[in-house]
Amino acid sequence: MSAHPWEQAHPFLQKIDQNFSQTQVLLVKGEDHLDKPVILDLSERTANSLPAPLVLIFDKYAKARVIIHSKNVNPTTLVSLRIIALEHSSAYVDILEETHGTWAMFEQVILLDKAQLKHSFLSLGRDATQALPYIPTQVEELGVNYLFFSSHKMLGPMGVGILWGKKVDLEKLHPYKTGGGSVEAFEGYQLILKDLPERLEAGSPNVEGILGFGAALDYLNSIGINSHDAVAYLDAKAGIRKLGTSFDLAIALGIWQEVEMPDKANPEPLLILGELHLDGSVSPVKGVLPAIISAKEKGIRFCIVPQENLYEVDIIQDIIIWGVSHLLEAIELVKKIAKGNPNTPSLRPFINYDPYADYEKYPYNFKQLKGHHRLKRALEIAAAGGHHVLMCGPPGVGKTLSVRCFPSILPPLSERELMETNKIWSLMGKIEQRKQSPLLRPFREPHHSASAEGMLGGGSLILPGEISLAHNGVLFLDEAPEFKKTVLQALREPLESRTITITRAGGHSFTFPANFQLVIAMNPCPCGNLGKVNTQCTCSYQDINAYWRKLGGALLDRIDLRIPIEPVSHGDLLENKGSSSQEIRERVLRARETQKKRYSKLKISKNSDLLPVHIEEYCQIQDKDKTLFTKICTSLKISGRAIHSILKVARSIADLGGEKNIGERDLLEAIQHRRYGDDASYWLEERYKKEKIGPLPLASQE
Repeated sequence: MSAHPWEQAHPFLQKIDQNFSQTQVLLVKGEDHLDKPVILDLSERTANSLPAPLVLIFDKYAKARVIIHSKNVNPTTLVSLRIIALEHSSAYVDILEETHGTWAMFEQVILLDKAQLKHSFLSLGRDATQALPYIPTQVEELGVNYLFFSSHKMLGPMGVGILWGKKVDLEKLHPYKTGGGSVEAFEGYQLILKDLPERLEAGSPNVEGILGFGAALDYLNSIGINSHDAVAYLDAKAGIRKLGTSFDLAIALGIWQEVEMPDKANPEPLLILGELHLDGSVSPVKGVLPAIISAKEKGIRFCIVPQENLYEVDIIQDIIIWGVSHLLEAIELVKKIAKGNPNTPSLRPFINYDPYADYEKYPYNFKQLKGHHRLKRALEIAAAGGHHVLMCGPPGVGKTLSVRCFPSILPPLSERELMETNKIWSLMGKIEQRKQSPLLRPFREPHHSASAEGMLGGGSLILPGEISLAHNGVLFLDEAPEFKKTVLQALREPLESRTITITRAGGHSFTFPANFQLVIAMNPCPCGNLGKVNTQCTCSYQDINAYWRKLGGALLDRIDLRIPIEPVSHGDLLENKGSSSQEIRERVLRARETQKKRYSKLKISKNSDLLPVHIEEYCQIQDKDKTLFTKICTSLKISGRAIHSILKVARSIADLGGEKNIGERDLLEAIQHRRYGDDASYWLEERYKKEKIGPLPLASQE
């Protein structure tokens, strides 16, 4: 869906409220006005009057005629509008002055319209935003071609405009935005649009909001509630829009209670969520779990949710939750609550929280990975301490398979972690994906084309991204250098803070958890052949350096374990040795239990969570090992951050071995896992030996 010139033509257009301005723009831009002009009767307030004339001024393709009554427009705005219109030589904006009596003349023109309309001399569009909610209206009797108003004036949500039009006129309109369901086909360069109403619906925001509210009102009418004296407003919290259909059931019940039980307010506050259909059925919605947790924190004891959402609230205790599948069920519940005798909560679906059952269902097992003993050992250390991992090797050596086996050796989610994880997945409407294995840690594998918003979170609705969906689990970036460099560099902050904060204009900020374990897989070079047996790499040293620089030194410095992976020999592929995932997981669980006890006073649970201030106390090395450790770190030019990383990895190795103190072997193994990974030196050393062409031309990371 491509942008049109008017959308970016002037700052005014960025500030216009969208209540019904889009319907005006549709008229101004859409109809073929060569045979008759369209007069938009903008007789309402300034906010209602601005959109259409601004479009006319800044879009050379718009041809309607807009008449503005100066009495209803803010004087300052009117002066600005006159100046802008003069500067752009607009012939389509007429500002009528009350003192000259031209408005009365225009009203006479309106009275004479019927004869002119009959002969197609002009079309008339009428703004009815303020009138329709209070005056019973037969639109056909108005004699207008188009009529538009704001949905929030008719008990609908903000941000939605309603357009009525005669069919013969609507059929001539072209959408000011095309795409989605509005396009039937392309014939050469000709765009073929669908019939009404689909042709005019592309790009409409918040459609589900007004449809859901309309469904609620329609059903209430169908069960005999005919009084419309009670008007309910769903007021927005300042700066926060209400989108989606989660409020349908609450709005319907609120109107029903106001009409049928005006003197019997509920003694107890209620949380009500659910999407309502025309037949009264209630469908599931997103975000039920975090909503109920928030309600519980605010002291609310009763909740009504869709029956199909009950399974996701199974882990919440000490709050009464009913599941309903129809509006009438919800009405009966409200009656009983108002009388003070609510019945027992709905029976929640059974969910088997058995971690062993989850692991048995998991399709990947380290028994499937032949050879690669060093790789398996490194992943066991990573699982024991929660360390980030980079693995590098040619295509086909087993990188992806090993990472997919990785969740099978991680500890199951704790009760606190389960609640945190499910809240995020519920908010995204994805929690059903975790229904079969609820205690298995999340595993996210975004495609390398993922945008910054998709990875970090954001968008128009401010939703969590992949790093939050991977909270308490694993974020796997396969072919990491193929990701946008800006996306990779943006991971540095959440790797440190374990959260992501998204800030929007106006000072609004949203913080989502992002405590994930990063696993990166990559080839040694762009062509992928570096390190392959009997295959020649075609990349230059400059190409290889540029390839590695995409990751950036700052990101690589935060990765504790870097593992070069070489192809497995044919003999190793046939062996049946090595530990299974269950055997490795048992060792990991013992190490994690040791860490949990050690750090009980720090409110952390694993070695990777240690801060620099904790290193000296919990990662002590013996005096006899300090000299060797210092010498190696100096010769390898290891940074201060890397030294802390090595000590934390050594602590995890010692925990796996059941050792109280870090020993020399633990340090040496940790250094070996950290030694490579800043560049392609591991792979280039062998190539250098073959080619014998001077020193390795390695570039430092940016």
